[in-house]
Amino acid sequence: MKSTNRTGYRDVQSIIHATQSVNFAKLDTDSLRRYCRHFKLGSINGYSPREQILNMVQRHFVSQPPLNEVKVISEFITAAKRLKTDDAQSEQL
Repeated sequence: MKSTNRTGYRDVQSIIHATQSVNFAKLDTDSLRRYCRHFKLGSINGYSPREQILNMVQRHFVSQPPLNEVKVISEFITAAKRLKTDDAQSEQL
């Protein structure tokens, strides 16, 4: 029974640590342009070809440091609770 639990744990860990890829080609050109503007990537203008924008977005995305998913989720929950508390307090006023 213990070996089954260990195998399940390893399976979950391999899924978590697997490299996840994002297919930016599914996004429309306007979304790619917004990504570039948001992260201030290069000199993208209205005449830049989609392929150039797509390559720039992909290079930027893979160059980002990996995130600690547990920490991100924990911080998200904390922020959501804080927002809920702030909303409840403002309704009382």
